[in-house]
Amino acid sequence: MSSRQVFFVLLATVLSLTVCSALVDAGQLPEKPQVPAAVEKMEKVVPIPKIGVTMMAAQPESYAGKCPTVITFKGHIAAAGMISVSKPVTVKYAFIRSDGVTGPVQTITFTKQGAQTVTNTWHIGGPGFSTSGWQALKIISPDPKESKKANFTLNCNNDK
Repeated sequence: MSSRQVFFVLLATVLSLTVCSALVDAGQLPEKPQVPAAVEKMEKVVPIPKIGVTMMAAQPESYAGKCPTVITFKGHIAAAGMISVSKPVTVKYAFIRSDGVTGPVQTITFTKQGAQTVTNTWHIGGPGFSTSGWQALKIISPDPKESKKANFTLNCNNDK
């Protein structure tokens, strides 16, 4: 490139910068480049924590005796990901049953990665009543899923 060509390139650059600066000062150009809304949203998206859920066996799994009785169900809810005291994760869950009943929605909060135990009881049976059934844990949010079922059998007799 000749010195004359370099001079014109420099002159064009200075003129362009001067014009752009004047347009910004006049409010005709934004100082910050416009970023599409979709790109801004992508920058603000926080990964959803991963939630795991397991259902322990019913206690007792098999019952024969005086009724009504109580079957106890324990489950574990685990959370992993970007979780801290300043960014806690609240998990909404409910126990679901083989008779079609869904328990109330409950919440559990994690301030660090790990697992917490949740418990539910089912008062069931009466004289001469026999059945089998199950309960499971349903995670509603932030990562919806269901646990495997905890099965039980019940044979009521009020002789014992």
